[in-house]
Amino acid sequence: MRITIMSKRELTPKRHEVLEAIQGRTDHPTAEDVYHSLREQGSRTSLATVYRALRVLAEEGFVREVHGLGPDRFDPVRKPHYHLVCRRCNRV
Repeated sequence: MRITIMSKRELTPKRHEVLEAIQGRTDHPTAEDVYHSLREQGSRTSLATVYRALRVLAEEGFVREVHGLGPDRFDPVRKPHYHLVCRRCNRV
């Protein structure tokens, strides 16, 4: 898939790796979920890099941040839609 970021930031290989890891997911993963997914695939990307990449991808509109009571979650679906967050377990 060819992706271009329309700002001064470039889509680095690590950002692309994080974007690929989150696309197609429907569980609204946290940065730690994405990190563990990448590790299972053999990536040596650090958790700090995943956090930074997700922030940049959110700022550029490639993913959306979902704020709830727990850690921020990330949504690869960019079309406007609603999220319900359970107050007991914080699941989206």
